[in-house]
Amino acid sequence: MFLAIAACAPGCQLVFPLEDVQDKVAHVPVKEETAGAFDLTIDQRVTFDTTSLLFTGVAMGEAGTATIRQDNADSDLALMRVAKLTVTQNGQLVITGIKPLVIIANTIEIDGLVDASADVNGVSGPGGGRPGMGDPGQGGDGANGDAQGVSNSTSGGGGGGFADGAGDGGRVDCESSSLEGGAAGASIGDAQIALLIGGGAGGRGGLRCPDPPARLGGPGGGALQLTAFESITIGQTGRVLAAGGGGRGGVGSAACPLLDGGGGGGGAGGALFVDAPLIANNGRITAFGGGGGGGGGDGVSSDNDGVDGSTGNALTPGIGGAGRPTKGTFGATVPPTPKRPTVRSVSA
Repeated sequence: MFLAIAACAPGCQLVFPLEDVQDKVAHVPVKEETAGAFDLTIDQRVTFDTTSLLFTGVAMGEAGTATIRQDNADSDLALMRVAKLTVTQNGQLVITGIKPLVIIANTIEIDGLVDASADVNGVSGPGGGRPGMGDPGQGGDGANGDAQGVSNSTSGGGGGGFADGAGDGGRVDCESSSLEGGAAGASIGDAQIALLIGGGAGGRGGLRCPDPPARLGGPGGGALQLTAFESITIGQTGRVLAAGGGGRGGVGSAACPLLDGGGGGGGAGGALFVDAPLIANNGRITAFGGGGGGGGGDGVSSDNDGVDGSTGNALTPGIGGAGRPTKGTFGATVPPTPKRPTVRSVSA
């Protein structure tokens, strides 16, 4: 069987059983569909970069790595092959880089963390949208105010898109006009994860003051595929994550303190595709989106930037940042609808 898990900003998780296909491994050309010859055990923090195909940290064992062209797509994947992948309770496999990652093994056992999330420093997960780079699914920028008008406020950036469910940026209602928030990012994937791709980045917040520059939206969560020819077991302490990052809080500047900067939109959660004849999940497999940043500027305090939105985590979507003071409306939200992965018996 195949089990696919997708997520979309600001935090819905979807689980879908897929129809059997001729290929043994989704997204991977037939000639590449082999497990590795050696076991790999991770019992501390280890980082794998899908761009350089290099590990940072100490792992026991060996993995084969390669860059391949995604099956039926004009994009590349990073491929890791092992005989058995074990992530102990103290182990953390953190995945970075610009390409999605596919891990092929005979068996996979996870009691620690496998993390393809965006990080707190604004870096996208593997294959996720990069803020301000115009990658697919990026949310729209917030609107700027009229310099000659009554309002000097700006609106928030839109949330990044994935399959569906992204939120628009916060709107500002003024005495003479209304400034709409940035539009939600376009859908760039589907529930079945036909293309292994990460979530879209959030849009920039609007800006009236030219210095400092507008704050970026949150980065998109990455794309990760776990394929085992025998079984995948996720223990009670195991977590597999691909969360989107939080948008940066809006700018408040001493140079023009009355011109409030809008907050950046939250990044979409990424894609998690889990594929094996037997899947036993007692942990958490989630890809929640990040929260949007709060509006900045209050015309009084020296520290008047809005608060950054938070990255999603294993339990909840990211939380939006607070404004200084609160102005305008909250951006549109889509309540998360997490579902527990299921296991289907397959006859030989």
